[in-house]
Amino acid sequence: MFLYRLRAKDVDTVCYIGQTSDLSGRMRDHASTFAPVAPEVSHLAKPLGGGIVHALELENDLIGAFFASQGTAPRFQFRAGTMDKHLERT
Repeated sequence: MFLYRLRAKDVDTVCYIGQTSDLSGRMRDHASTFAPVAPEVSHLAKPLGGGIVHALELENDLIGAFFASQGTAPRFQFRAGTMDKHLERT
């Protein structure tokens, strides 16, 4: 199980926080979503306690912490979009 975040390099902001059991497959999915700009990925493998329930709880906590510090959720957390559209708006 992996927790990960995607960060838009050009605008230096976290655009998505997620969890998956297949990091390479999930990154391939995200690559098509965010093309042609590849976001920077950071991840944590096997969070303490393991298991999907704990990973989902940690993911939720990270999204909540981002919201508490930024006043908004990561840009692509709760809606579909592409990095091109994001960059056009900034």
